Order: sequence, then C-alpha cells, then structure tokens
Amino acid sequence: MFPLVHIYAATQVAKKKTPLLVIGSVIPDVVWINRSKIPPENIHDNLDDFYSYVESKHEDMLDLALGMRLHSNKVGADLYSHSYKGGYSYIKGRNIIADLANLVETKDSKKISDLSHNFIEASLDLLLYSDRPEILDLYKRSLTNVDFDKISALFGEYTGVEKKFLLQNIQLLFNVIKPENLVSENSFANIVLPKMIEIGFNQKVDKAEVLKILQKSVKITRSDYKDLLINTISMMQRDFSKV
Repeated sequence: MFPLVHIYAATQVAKKKTPLLVIGSVIPDVVWINRSKIPPENIHDNLDDFYSYVESKHEDMLDLALGMRLHSNKVGADLYSHSYKGGYSYIKGRNIIADLANLVETKDSKKISDLSHNFIEASLDLLLYSDRPEILDLYKRSLTNVDFDKISALFGEYTGVEKKFLLQNIQLLFNVIKPENLVSENSFANIVLPKMIEIGFNQKVDKAEVLKILQKSVKITRSDYKDLLINTISMMQRDFSKV
C-alpha cells in the first residue's frame, strides 16, 4: 500500500489520528529504499517484537510502533494487499505484467510481479484521495509534528543499523512519497513510480508509458477498491480487537 491507504486503514482501526500513529503506518516502507541494509523482518514484516521492545523501553513512542504493526505483513494492511487469498494487489497486477515487461529490462519475473503490485497500490491511493482528500491533510500535518531524528535513533537502537544512515533513508522515503507527489496520476507517473523503478531496477523509464500503465491500473481497481478497503479494515479490526 501507499501512504494514504495505510493512513486511512490505521486510523480507522486504531480510532485515533496521532502524528506518530500516522507516520508509523507509512514508515515501514523505508525498507524498499535500501533492503540490503535495513532489515525488512525487523521494520516491516513482523512488528510484534518491535512493538514489545518499544512498549518496554520507549512507551512515549508506542503509537509509532502501533502504526507500524497496522502496516505490517503479519497483521496489518499489507497482509491483505500482499498475501490474503493470493493478495489483491498481486492478483490485479497480473493484468499489467505484459505492459511492465515492455517498460523495464529484466528477466526476473518476481521483480516484475512486485512492480505490478506497486502500480495497483498506487491506483488505490489515487482513488482514495479523490474520495477522501482530508487524509492528505492529516498526512501533511503529521509530517511536521514528528521527530524523525528520534525515530531514527529508536530504529538504530533496535536494529543495530547506524542512526545517520537510517535518517538519510527515512528522509529519502518521505521525499519520494511526500503529500504533493500523491495527488494526481501525473505526479505518481513522473516522480513516485519512476523513482521506485530507479531504485529497484537501476533503470530510467519512459514516464509517458508509466502514466499509461498507471491509468490502466486505476481502471482495473476502480470498481472494487472500496470493497477492498471495507473488507481489509474489518479484518484488521478483528486482528487488532485488543488494541
């Protein structure tokens, strides 16, 4: 998922909108900036141990850890986008595999599949923004009300990765997915998705072609994206019934 869907799901399930919760629901994706040095198993995939660590040592940062759990692959929104019943974003992404195979140069079918799910998830953010633009405002406010230096220090303490390196990667993440980059098909196609492809494939791509594939993705998801969100939030509420 991209920021707006993660924020929406997390705030609906947690029933609060604190800056730490909002940013926590987005920040696990820092792992895709530098997956080789920032361990996804500690910051993205399963956040149970991280949550317990923060609960015992940094209780003032607990909303951050909760937001991260609400993002995660184990019990968060990404579970239902990536894995549940085959993963919505991967199933829908099959419809654009051929388009992406012409966009990027690779023989790695898994990387193409992963990229397809990025396009599908980008379309979900665009559709949600058109219906609930107030989520973008919440994201903007939250970015100005958290201490990223303190967050980086916490991540460094937990993972053993250098704080300065973590801060640089966190800043890069939020520079790519800053609110103004999430407001239109053009901003996604000209900034966000090409940057992700550059990081993941070490390639520059035709932004006009990126736009065409993104527009196709929006058409693919438009009819049932609301059902996806309703069902995802319902299942997350069940999973987090003790939150």
